[in-house]
Amino acid sequence: MITVVMSGTYFFSSAQTTINSIISSNQTWTVAGSPYILSANAVIQSGAKVTIEPGITIRSTARNLRIIVDGTIEAVGTKDSAIVCQEFYFDLTNKCEDYDTATGNGCQFKYCLFDGNGAGGSYALKTDNTTLLVRNCKFLDGYYNIYVRNSSKDTNDLYIEKSIFENTTSSFGYAMYASGGYSLKLHMSDCYVHNMYGVYMPQWASVKRCSFTNIRTMGISQTTTQYLHLECNLFQNFQGTALSLSNPQSTAEISIHENTFDSCNTFFRLRVGSRYRPAKFEVYNNNFLTFVTNSVEVYGSGVAGVADTISLAKNYWGTTTSANISAGIKDFVDDITIAGYVDHSNHLSSKVTTCTDGSSIGGADTTGVDGSVSVAEYTINDVRVYPNPASDVVSIESNFEAKVIRILSLNGTTVQAKSANGDVTDLNVADLSSGIYLLNVTGDQQSVTTRIMITH
Repeated sequence: MITVVMSGTYFFSSAQTTINSIISSNQTWTVAGSPYILSANAVIQSGAKVTIEPGITIRSTARNLRIIVDGTIEAVGTKDSAIVCQEFYFDLTNKCEDYDTATGNGCQFKYCLFDGNGAGGSYALKTDNTTLLVRNCKFLDGYYNIYVRNSSKDTNDLYIEKSIFENTTSSFGYAMYASGGYSLKLHMSDCYVHNMYGVYMPQWASVKRCSFTNIRTMGISQTTTQYLHLECNLFQNFQGTALSLSNPQSTAEISIHENTFDSCNTFFRLRVGSRYRPAKFEVYNNNFLTFVTNSVEVYGSGVAGVADTISLAKNYWGTTTSANISAGIKDFVDDITIAGYVDHSNHLSSKVTTCTDGSSIGGADTTGVDGSVSVAEYTINDVRVYPNPASDVVSIESNFEAKVIRILSLNGTTVQAKSANGDVTDLNVADLSSGIYLLNVTGDQQSVTTRIMITH
């Protein structure tokens, strides 16, 4: 008996489906066929669409197996019946159908639980030149939960909304990691990130109403800034730097307001100098709480004794004493070779608690994510077929008591059926035309489907 626990309800499945290595036509994965087992790398070919219904579990027989998406993947669960993905990853290539915000069609993941997929430096979702929607999902104990490769499209958007990224077994891993992503636009809102490394952002990023807590090492980093908008976020308990901007461009637009930075080794680290002068730089109405020496740091060399003014005015520092605020800032005042002077004048006298839209700072709306979804252990039913390809006789061996064996065409028509006999059953396939067929092995409470090839 196979059991999945979701929202306190037990779902029983009497079937099991092996995922075909090549998916060339549209498929819908249903609860009746769950769990779906990935025993080797698989590809959804261009033009093919896989629709994954609520309540399904997909798992692999080995770590780092992947489902390559050249076509379309729409994995849409519900709050009370999530889709569970265990120990494999989706690899969305530059052929994958982009998510369309107008129609709601295209590659997307909603109400999905990704469990342990990032262990060992691997991924949960890997995307390349794809516009993708991730909403109401939970990423548990991952490493590269969402990994973005180099992007070259003119428009390439990643929407991460109302999702949870949390590590319970370690504090390693990234909620999102952009490797290159030169044209990628990150839209991240109402997310909760806890007990991991943080987010390595692309050059264009908007992050709103998110909570980042118990973050170690990197925090929120953007190496080459073209656009950055941080609004109403909470950054709390960072062992390293909460926000690091190491290479702001001269055309960059930076807007940071109504955020709370609390109990971090360094709140804000900004590179300055003649090459790093963003066209727009607005940092206001933020809270810098429980800060220590060099909690705000500007760096970058220039002409000794000459510095640009970096405005951090109209922020709250937990104190109204200017000398105490200055003690927490490392800039030109501390070292005349640093090319930036931080102006913290007109500081606020009270903490900012609400955002322009009326929400609370760091008040991520993750209520749509079902935190009660748990992961079940499955005994994977296995079928061995040999030889494959076959020309005359094919032998089928299963690790469960098989009752009926069927050979079907790719459109689902049964072309041969036989009662199973013992642990190994032989089928004569000499009369079948050459081609690819589906082999279905059924027991009392099991049903496994795999592919065979007939050649003459």
